Amino acid sequence: MTLANLPLLPARRIDVVEAARGVCAGYVVLAHVFQIFGYKYSLLGSVPLLVDLASGYPHEAVLFFFLLSGFSIHYASLDRPLDQVSGVWRYIYLRLRRVYPIFLVAVLGIFGLYGLGLGLGISHYQVLWQDLRWQDVIATVTFVADRSPTCGRLATVLPTNPPFWSLSYEIFYYLLYPVFWWVAQRRSIWTTIWAGGVVSLLAVVVGAWQCGHVSNVLSLYYVWCLGALIAEYKRRGAILQLPRMVVYLVPYLAVLVVWVIAKSRLVDFETPFWVAAFFVILAYPVSAGAKVVLTARARWSGLAMMLVAVLAVLGLAQFKTLSDDMTVFHQRLFLFLLIWAGLLMSDGQAWRSYMTKWLIQHLHWLGSVSYALYLIHYPLLIWMREWTEHMGLQVHWGLLVLPLVLYLAWWLERWLQPRLVPWLDRSFKMVPQSKSASRPMVGS
Repeated sequence: MTLANLPLLPARRIDVVEAARGVCAGYVVLAHVFQIFGYKYSLLGSVPLLVDLASGYPHEAVLFFFLLSGFSIHYASLDRPLDQVSGVWRYIYLRLRRVYPIFLVAVLGIFGLYGLGLGLGISHYQVLWQDLRWQDVIATVTFVADRSPTCGRLATVLPTNPPFWSLSYEIFYYLLYPVFWWVAQRRSIWTTIWAGGVVSLLAVVVGAWQCGHVSNVLSLYYVWCLGALIAEYKRRGAILQLPRMVVYLVPYLAVLVVWVIAKSRLVDFETPFWVAAFFVILAYPVSAGAKVVLTARARWSGLAMMLVAVLAVLGLAQFKTLSDDMTVFHQRLFLFLLIWAGLLMSDGQAWRSYMTKWLIQHLHWLGSVSYALYLIHYPLLIWMREWTEHMGLQVHWGLLVLPLVLYLAWWLERWLQPRLVPWLDRSFKMVPQSKSASRPMVGS
């Protein structure tokens, strides 16, 4: 029986996806704390490895967010009637209902911080207000703005919240989803995934010739599509033929490649390697590898391949400088080898399962507020940094805002949003529906 002919299983909240979202959001906040409060530079001399690990990969967290987003939207919407106009309109309404209220409150909050900064005479906000372009504000709230360094952008996101850029990508993918759904229904999920990959490849080619907003957005569309592929297997109870050893080796080797090319002309091609690593990790629960345990021989063989890869990197480092700080490079390399080798050699042990369940249980709550956390943390961190400088305080006092950030994220997600939903449904004459299994997946 083909994948498309398998019956759909009921959509349920998946705790491990919630936990993964929480990990991504938590890492993004941590990285921005290091960047905004200057720890990325002040701690560089004393604990450079910590600085590298804690602040070096927020964009990679975005890639994982996009993968999770494709999974969540397809998982929740696979059985929607998107071949009908009414079904498409309802889908769009539900997506905007989930995304826009909290987003709009976050934007209003940013302007509240601008006003407070101006009232206190903080120079940063005086300069910011003078340079603020209202076309950028409009583009931000209509989801067509991008980061300031991005070539071909239509507009720049609000200056105190550059993480908003990913919303422009996310909303675009949401709007494309009914087409994705239609092709997957009439062809196959694999045909649709290949089509998405071709679209991204063409976007990269067009962007290299003449960069623009649409090509920028579509260049990462394949990431979102791969998440949807995993959701198809999950909803149909199918098994993705992905061996267990691949789940260990692909992420490990992909990260090594990324570190090797980080300072070369090939750095622009690092994204597919990160995506490969994240895809294999997310696909593991629906893979054939999840049903088996590695033999002792397989574990030792895998360890040997990992050691050979590390030795190859060390050999290359003798002839080519692979990092601005080769000491940190070697520390990072050996730490990663130690962690991954530990995971490989402990495969199948009971404590691994217990630890995984414990982590999911304790990170689930963070995933439930991750969207609001992502939207509000950056402007609040910026404001506290500028306020401490204005008051002549040490920047460490700015860390006191973190409990407020968490509380506001909880308040927006768990108090405000549930109260807005019934009002919006009545206003737009939408029949209430059971709570969607999907959440917006945005990153920084």
